[in-house]
This record gives sequence, C-alpha cells and structure tokens, in this order.
Amino acid sequence: MTKREELFYALGEIDDRFILRSGAVVKKKKILKNSVWMYGGMLASAACLLLVINAFGGVGLHGDVTPPVESSAGVGGNGPDHPSDYVPGDTSRLEEDLQEQAYGMAAELEWVDFNAGPVMPITFAEENTQITASRELTYDFAAVDKGDKGLVPVKDAYVLHNTSDIEQTITFYYPYVSDVSELSVRMPKIYVDGQLKKTNVSGGAYWGMDSSGLARMFGPNVSTDEYSYMIGDIEPMELATADEVLNQTVTVYEFYDFDAGSVPGEGTMYSARFKVADPNKVFMSDMYDMTYDGEYVTVSFALSQVKDLNPAIYFMDGEPAEYEEQGYCYIDMWEENKSDEVTSDMKKYETTMKAVLENRIEEKMQSATQENTDDAKLKNLYYERAARMFVDMYRWNTDGEVTAEDEVFYAACISDIVNTIWEYESMYVLSDTVTIPAGENLTLDLEYVKQGACQTYEPQESLRDNYCYDNMLNLGTNVKFISQRAAVEESGNIRIEDQNYGFDLESAVKSVELELDAERYYMIVKILK
Repeated sequence: MTKREELFYALGEIDDRFILRSGAVVKKKKILKNSVWMYGGMLASAACLLLVINAFGGVGLHGDVTPPVESSAGVGGNGPDHPSDYVPGDTSRLEEDLQEQAYGMAAELEWVDFNAGPVMPITFAEENTQITASRELTYDFAAVDKGDKGLVPVKDAYVLHNTSDIEQTITFYYPYVSDVSELSVRMPKIYVDGQLKKTNVSGGAYWGMDSSGLARMFGPNVSTDEYSYMIGDIEPMELATADEVLNQTVTVYEFYDFDAGSVPGEGTMYSARFKVADPNKVFMSDMYDMTYDGEYVTVSFALSQVKDLNPAIYFMDGEPAEYEEQGYCYIDMWEENKSDEVTSDMKKYETTMKAVLENRIEEKMQSATQENTDDAKLKNLYYERAARMFVDMYRWNTDGEVTAEDEVFYAACISDIVNTIWEYESMYVLSDTVTIPAGENLTLDLEYVKQGACQTYEPQESLRDNYCYDNMLNLGTNVKFISQRAAVEESGNIRIEDQNYGFDLESAVKSVELELDAERYYMIVKILK
C-alpha cells in the first residue's frame, strides 16, 4: 500500500470506497420518544443529532503506528467500542498524561469542550529519505483581540532539502480542520518558493466514522486524543462502493403547507405512524424523532422547526402499510394531545438517495450567505461528505435485525448530515506536487487562520478568553525532519498561562527549538485586550 493510500485511509477517503473498523460490536440502543422536543428547533436538532450519531459504524484507519487497544470506556463518555485509550506515538494517552503531569491550568480545564483540532505536519505520498525538512510553526497574535474569539493567523513553514544528486519530485498532503461554510475562507494558502499555488483539496475523516460516540459527530467537541485516533492504525475492512446504497430507488413522503390552526406554533407537532417490513431501511430528514415499538414506526416533527427544507420520510424497502398521520398540541408544554387543527399536506414520489442528498445540499447552499457557495468543487466536497455519512449510517442500520420488543433502531436524519457538515469542523486534505533540484532547497509555506480550543462556558472570570493551541509534531507524517521550531508574535496583548514550549515573553524568548521525538506541544493563551 502506498503512502497516499495509507494517508487517505487515515483521513477517511480512498477513492469512493468506505472502510469500517473490523470486529467492532456495537449494540443498538433504545431511543424513547420524548415530548420535550416541542420546545423548538434547537432541541429538535439536538435530538436528531443524538439519533444520527449512533448510526455510525467504525472506520478503518491505516498508518504506521502501534494498533489501538479496544476499550469499553469512551473519551468523555462516548459510549462503548471506542478505542479511546489509544493515541499514536510514544505516549498512549495524551489527555490523561496531561492530567497526570499536572500542567497547571491544562490539568484542570476540560478543553475537550471545544477543540477545533491541532496543527498537524505535512506528509509525503511516498516516503522519500532523500528529502529532509526543517519546520517552523508561528502563531501571530500581534493583531489578535478578544473579539477574534481565539482565531489566530498561523504560518506553518518548511524548508525541504534534496540531499541526493538527482532531481526529486514529491507529492505532499496537508491535513487541516475546517467546516464547509468557511472552507473557502479558512483554506490554507500554499506558497512554494514564495509563489502562491492553487492546490487540490479533498474531504478527510469526520468524528463519528470511528466511534459509536454520543452526539459528537464532527466536533466541535472532538478532543486532541480523538483527532489523534482518526489517523491512527486500525486494520481496515473495505465495504462495497457507495453507489450500491446511493443509487437505490427510494420512496419519499415529503410534508409541506403546514397549518397549526389556532394552536400556538411552538406547541404543535405532526406525526406519521406506519408498518414496514424492515424499519432499519426507513430514514428521515428535518424531523427530530423516530421510534419503533416492535410493530409500528413513528416519526415526528415540530411545526416550529420547519425552516427552508421540508420534512420527509425515505422508504428504501417499499412503501409502508397502515399509514396514518396525526397533528398534536401540548398543554403546559408537556402533555401531548391530538389536534385536528394541526395539519400538513404530503406529496409522494420516487427518486434515489443520491438525488435526495444532491437536492438538499443545493437548497442549503442557495440559502446560505457565505461567499463562494456556488463553487462546484465546494458542492462536490459537501456531497462527498454527506454521501459518506449516509452510507455509514445505512451500513450500520442494516448490519443486523431489530428483533427485541421495543428495541429501537437508529434513524439517519438527513437534515443533520447536511446542516452538521455545513456548520461544524472536520478534516480536509490539501495536496500538491513539487520538484526539488539535486542538492537544492525548496520552501513551502502554509498560511491560514487557526481556531483555538476553548470552553464554551467558564464561570471563573480568570479563565475566560483563554484558548489552547495544539501542535502535533509527528502525527501521520513520514517526513524526515532534521529540526522543528515554534514561535509566537505578540504586541503585549496576550499572556501565556500554561505551555510546554518554553516561551518567555517577558524575556523576549519567542522562538524555541522543539524536540523531534516529542508527540505534542501546547500552549494556553489568554487574550488580554
């Protein structure tokens, strides 16, 4: 297997095939219908997210490190079968080691609350021992203020040296973290010998591919451990191509033209109840609840949550039997009551899941206000990620049978695929090919804006406006480094609360040499102005 294949296994893409962690046994859990969701769209989305996340199977990731140890305890309560105690490198548990070594504030704060991902080094498509590299990572805080919310310009600079007496052509990959909505804004600019280059970008791994973790799809709650795990070494098991699933004929029941009558919109819900031969092949979008009681499937949505996309049910195994619809209203926001005033029209048609995803993504991008939303490459990345997620869900759902009474299958909420990809971070990969003459150097500079990890809520005022920045020196790379450095630039506007770099701003020590075999460097920075 080439390094390119290994890396793309690691980052979640190898052609159009999907990989699954071999041997994982994940028990499908019971999900109960809960009328608390009439509170509105925000809670409804959260419920749908909970349903979606556990629909994932594991992902096979391939690299050159020690295989993981399976654990029954997930990082931060992520559920069973997540090998959370594995991190590649000399140290097996970065976060636990951080706690044990008591790095001051870092040992006390739970930076897992928001982690937009570490900075990771380049890697080559094929290992090339004739090329050595020096690297310097610079965080430029000089113009950063509190209003930037932890965003800091980063320059990841490399000097590649060809030690041989012949010309060397190499392809490199650079993994980084972004979301679709800001992909064109956050995408690193790559300069080769000072010249800006237009590079290729591909979708990488997402949180959820490698775990049955609860409500953690994509981040923002992915920890450093979990990013490390995404490009770890797991024996892959190839699945059939996505087209087998995505090109299946699907019967769609799409709801529209809603009317709550005299009932307040926040207290209304609409449900459909039916029988199907295989409930695991029923999916939904823009709904928040799907349950199975051993006989009937029930799906529901709150009228208040309907936005730009109509709620829909997708039957991938024929039409339902004993189908009926019912509107509901709530008394005191808890007691559920049938209401004939709450109504909706429904249209029925056949299509493919591929067309469903393409149409939903098109509608989402048309309703967005970000720049470059008409970019064809952006749409392709968006679709590729959505297709990958849906296939993972489908494979997980149809891997076994629902047989126990009241056992509830996991429903795939297409709206969460579309919206979560758009809004939350996941890995992407930049790539380019360069040529280095015999005995000469080539400079490679990557510049972009990096989000620091933070807590979304911190009651102690002294800990507010603090952001953690991770640097993984050797994660997923085959590059032969002869030196690595790190630097900070500032204008009296920051204070480093905790670190393992060795910076000393008072003594003007702003650039330091790093240990080549180190696994992780970090710093926690307080923005003062």
